[in-house]
Amino acid sequence: MDRAVTDQQADLEHLRAWYSTVPPPFGLPPRERGPATVAAIDRASRALDAQRRRFGLAPHRLPDPRPFHTADPVLAVMSRILSTPTGSRLIVSTLSGLLLVDIDANRVTPARLAGIPSPLHAFMVYARRNYVVLFDDRGKVYSVPLGRWATPRR
Repeated sequence: MDRAVTDQQADLEHLRAWYSTVPPPFGLPPRERGPATVAAIDRASRALDAQRRRFGLAPHRLPDPRPFHTADPVLAVMSRILSTPTGSRLIVSTLSGLLLVDIDANRVTPARLAGIPSPLHAFMVYARRNYVVLFDDRGKVYSVPLGRWATPRR
């Protein structure tokens, strides 16, 4: 048990030193628990389990975490894309096709555009005053009127 605690302290000290280096080191930070620490904790757990079995004790059950309701209002605000209504929607081109981002409804859905193949892998998306121009990866150009999301022109 002492070995597990000592190894864990050494790992955390190594992690603290990595994060407090200025300028920050390149690459990923070290793991919180190295292989020696994991092995020591496993040995300590097996030794404790053996002692519980020896004395006929039930395994120790961890308590259920308590709900943390004080963070609910903050999480509700942070889960929105924007905190004030904008009346705007965005079209985003991704590897899985076009997505429609409704800022006010806080919703991202696949863009279903009449007459345009789905999924369209748009190479570029240009917004104009009354329409959106989409260029696909095969060189085709589509024009979709804003507001209706229907009847594309080629």
